Amino acid sequence: MIGYMGNALLTNRTPIKEAHRLVYAEIHRLPETTQDSLLGRVPTSDRSQDASRQARAASADYFAEFLPCFAIRPAYNQALFVLSRIVGLTRAAVLLSILSYFALGWIVYAWACHYIRPELSAVFSLLLMLMPPISNMGRTPISDAASTLVAVGALYVLFETKREVLGLILLLGSIFVRTDNVVIAALVLAALWLHQRLTFWQMAVLGSVAAGSVLFINRMAGDYGIAMLYYRNFIGTPIAPAEMVVHLTATEYLSAFRSNISAMLQGWLIPFLLLAVVGVARRSHLRNLALIAVLYVLLHYLILPNWVERWFVVAYIPLALSAIAVTQSSPTSLPSH
Repeated sequence: MIGYMGNALLTNRTPIKEAHRLVYAEIHRLPETTQDSLLGRVPTSDRSQDASRQARAASADYFAEFLPCFAIRPAYNQALFVLSRIVGLTRAAVLLSILSYFALGWIVYAWACHYIRPELSAVFSLLLMLMPPISNMGRTPISDAASTLVAVGALYVLFETKREVLGLILLLGSIFVRTDNVVIAALVLAALWLHQRLTFWQMAVLGSVAAGSVLFINRMAGDYGIAMLYYRNFIGTPIAPAEMVVHLTATEYLSAFRSNISAMLQGWLIPFLLLAVVGVARRSHLRNLALIAVLYVLLHYLILPNWVERWFVVAYIPLALSAIAVTQSSPTSLPSH
């Protein structure tokens, strides 16, 4: 949250020392126990994170060095800045997650209404949105809820309402909320081409735009590269990332890959996969979308083998919906136009 708040202020060209002062002034208004956690005052099992939080709170320079790690969410940072002009930084971060969470719930409800009665859709969407990996997004004041809202909205428009132009705009726009969405974008574009809703060259051009958007965002944000991303996920939280030269070995990657498989199996992936199995067995109208969701999980984990549940909610929701998306006639998912 602190990193996003700092980047939100930088969109208005706020000097870094002033941004540091304003962000930590917001933190000091929070309850003392929350302050202690965000400022690294309470020892945790991750001592590097504690030290990094203390250093960033004490020094505007260390604070500045960490901001590029969160500057790669430009649309979210801009939305946070605009809303902060009305309600303040902390409230803006909280509201963005809450509003995105409730809007996501309405999309799930509207999508379910295509297959089951409205009263059953209300029960289904309520139970789904209350499941921990999804409800936790609404309580976490970072970019994940907004990112999932835009990405799932794109899937709904493309796969249910069949409006390609609006759906593709949302799909590519979701990359500017969170660059991880380039993975789901690549898979969806390939699916649209396979089902003749896009020509090969349309898919290639849009895929290039998606990949180019990620490169452009990373370049403009001053991102430290994938080695630093892996370091932060697998080894520890740096104090001065701009002053580090990071080399990730294949052994470290494989170690992270193996160790996080247990976290994956102990999380919510298997229950959602079982829902998808139910849908496939009953010839779900969304079985192709469920396959895309599974491939997204596998590809995302292959690229970044760390299991954080909120990253995969964009897959969990289609997997759950596939269990109820059963038609009486032969399924026509992704029809040709």
